Order: sequence, then C-alpha cells, then structure tokens
Amino acid sequence: IPVGEHLTGDFAYIVFAADKDSGGATQESYFRNITLREGAPVAVSGIGVSPEVLSMDIGNMADLDATISPSNATNKNVTWSSDDGDVATVDQNGQVTAVSPGTATITATTEDGGFSDSSVVTVDVGSGDGLLLINGIGEVVTPYDPGAQDNGSHEVQDGGATLRLTGNAWKKASLNHTIVPGTVLEFDLWVTGLGEIHGIGFDNDDSLGAPAPWLFEFAGTQTDYGHQEYRTYSGGVWESFSIPVGEHLTGDFAYIVFAADKDSGGATQESYFRNITLREGDLSNKLFNDPKSVGQVSLVEENSKIIETEYVIVYPNPTRGIINLNLSPYQGVSVEVDIFSSTGQRVLNEKFDENHGTVEKIVLRDLSDGMYHVTVRSKNSIISKSIILEK
Repeated sequence: IPVGEHLTGDFAYIVFAADKDSGGATQESYFRNITLREGAPVAVSGIGVSPEVLSMDIGNMADLDATISPSNATNKNVTWSSDDGDVATVDQNGQVTAVSPGTATITATTEDGGFSDSSVVTVDVGSGDGLLLINGIGEVVTPYDPGAQDNGSHEVQDGGATLRLTGNAWKKASLNHTIVPGTVLEFDLWVTGLGEIHGIGFDNDDSLGAPAPWLFEFAGTQTDYGHQEYRTYSGGVWESFSIPVGEHLTGDFAYIVFAADKDSGGATQESYFRNITLREGDLSNKLFNDPKSVGQVSLVEENSKIIETEYVIVYPNPTRGIINLNLSPYQGVSVEVDIFSSTGQRVLNEKFDENHGTVEKIVLRDLSDGMYHVTVRSKNSIISKSIILEK
C-alpha cells in the first residue's frame, strides 16, 4: 500500500481494525509480516500543457491542463506563471483570467526536475460579457490572495450586473474611485449556504491580513473579522444594502474585494452580489477631492446647473481650537456644519438657522490634534474644506 501518496508526517500509533458490530462478531482477522519501507521515488520526465493555444475575451476565464510524465511520478506538484499579468493571469490550479488585449504565455513548471511547457493566450476585447459593472463601468474580476485564501470560482452574469462566487472564493476588481466621508456602497446580496464571511472590502494590495478594518461583513458565522455592524443578512432571498463606507474609511483604493469565505466544513455555498454602486451621499466627491473646488460653494438648481459661485472662508487654519466660518454667501439661509476626522468619522455637528451671523464660531478644543474636514450644507449647496488642528 503506497500510504505515502495519501498521508505524510509523524504518527504515534499504527491501528489495526477488525470491525463487525452488527450481525454477531464471529470473524477473525490476521495481519502478518508488517513492514513499513521507503519505496524508490519515480522521477518526473516531462510535462505537457493543453491547449497549446487559447483565445479569450476580456473578463472571461478558462482552464489549462498539465499532464505529468510518467503518470506514476511521485512528485506531481506544478507551479503556474504568466509572463504578462497585465494581459492574462493564472492561478495555481491553471485557471486563466483574461485582463486586457494582447498576448501572454502561461507556463507550468514541475517541482521535480524543473520541466516546463506553455500555452499562448491571446486576449481580445470581445463583447465585454465577462466584465463586472461597478458604477456602470466594466471591470475584470481576478483572484484576491490566490492560493492562500481564494480557492473558489466566479462567474459574471446578467450582462455584468451580477457576480456569483462559488466555494471558498475571494475576488477583486479595479475600483478607480475615491472614497470620501459621504461615500455610500449600494448593492443586492443573495447567499445560498452560509459560510464564515460574506462581505465587500477595499484594499490596495493582493494580500489578506487581520484585523481587517477595510472589510464589511454582511453575513457569515465568523464574528471577529471586519466591520460587524452590517452583518444583518437573514439568508435565502435577495436583500438590498446601503452601507455608509465613507464613515469608516476614506482615500484612494486600488481594488474592491468580494468575499465568500468558507474554508471549513466543505465549500458548497454560492454568494451573489448584484447592482454594485458607489455614490456620494451628503458629500460631493468632486468638491472634496478637486483642489480648485475646496472651500467653494456652488448654489445649484434642481437640474444641477451652477447658477452662482461663492467662497466660504475658514480661519485660522491651522487652528489651536477655534475656527471662524464666513457664512456671508448663506445670508437668510439655514446651514448645517459637520466636522469629519481623517478616517471619515463625524465628530461634530452644528446647525445654524436663517438668522445666523456673517461669521460663526465653532470650538474644536475637545478634539485631538490632526486633520479634519469641514462641510457646510444648505438646501441647495455643499462645500468641503480641510483644516489642521494643532493645540
């Protein structure tokens, strides 16, 4: 019996079984000449990858097969690689993802002997059916933390509106979006078979770590990973979510990450994420991030045409604990002022009715030193300005 093909390591006991606990225990079993020996390893002599040539459209996935020679080789471990990950990526199961137009060579190399063979993959624009729509823009879905966490599969459905994850799957897509304090994530979720973690996160690398303040969990049995306050999904039906992600994190993120973690007890569940949208809620992304617009007030009609532009002055900046707001553009108009920390948490709120003064004072002495964002909102406008508190 080639037991080493099935298990390896140190064992305390060898166990002999003669189980017959039904119908009367009358049998006898004899074990004789018991020996454990090391057999001669069978060396690898070559490898073949098929198909040799593969054509794909952006966003689609395909599997390559590696055949080891001889078939009874002892060590059949293989490492997969791509010579151009911007065109096509490959995971350690030989699954190829088409990323952008071009040609890439996918190679499988044996651990024993270093034999290799390749497949040439050509990627075309195609119909874009394999792209996931995020804010209406098609993005390629690729493995996140491949091998370590992502061992599942995915499929883009409904013309790009829906992402289906199967098994223990972690996937990512390019984000191209700046999260500000008012950013809201909206989507629909459907889970069949509850796993440990079902959620969405934002990251700048390809590696999972703990803790995970960048991840929002919406369902699952694991309660110590990521934000838990939105873990309200009851299961079995579509549910819509609206998550104020900008209250928890801000900045530029390279990826949006989709998690369907189930690495124990069999990975049989499926997770569906649909109609994925990032929008700006109370804060304007353009005003918050465009240096030309910082501190600028835009009085806007319902058709979003700018009809007047003024400037609000916040001084002194830096401040030792008191700021003055010049609210002259808002004479006769009630306004609300919010102060956000650099991590997107609202730390102060002030309301001024239509009888407010030209200059209003706000005290910040109870806050810690650091950068803050001041927003001034009226019925028809919003401005945002950064300040430094140095007490």
